[in-house]
Amino acid sequence: MGTLILWLGWLMFNGGSSGSVVGGSGDSAKLAILNSVISPSAAGIFTFMTKKHITGQGATMRMDFPALTNGILAGLVAITAACDVVEPWAAFVIGILGSLTYSLSCRAMDAAKIDDPLDATQVHGCCGVLGVVMVAFFDQNKGIFYGGSGAILGAQLLGCVCIIAWVGTTSAIFFLIANKFDVLRLHKNDELLGGDLYYFGPISFEGQIS
Repeated sequence: MGTLILWLGWLMFNGGSSGSVVGGSGDSAKLAILNSVISPSAAGIFTFMTKKHITGQGATMRMDFPALTNGILAGLVAITAACDVVEPWAAFVIGILGSLTYSLSCRAMDAAKIDDPLDATQVHGCCGVLGVVMVAFFDQNKGIFYGGSGAILGAQLLGCVCIIAWVGTTSAIFFLIANKFDVLRLHKNDELLGGDLYYFGPISFEGQIS
């Protein structure tokens, strides 16, 4: 349910970013919304079928629904940068590439022994970088596959570097301050018991049982 609600909001976000959603000026919005349906649909189904084979996670699960939901999000992230400038077939391809990027980054994070319980880095970080780079290839007006120069690829890569540098710097400042005041993470005992118990307390059942 949460994924579907987020997906609906994402359609409005990508479509509304053009600032024009009606009449002839709404063509960009219509294309953005269409691509924001195609890409996550392809990514979600492809991830549902392939993630356990790529990562080894959930190999015994018959239906890996977390893979489906995170695959949908991976497709949404991957298409956002290019949602209004690529053809629908390209949105499908980007969705598949977003799925592969998500699964492979999950495998890489496991190999590096980095615990990201929500797969946020894999979905938003790795697939976000992929989406920015894909603009350089699939943009209908300036993309390399449409006769554009390689300069656009350099510009997109530079954009990724700038984003990573900005986010890395601001995050480091926040984490250093939080660590200084000892609020960066839970105590080890609380981690073992679980964050729900720490933040919300034990569940009590009141009333007489008959």
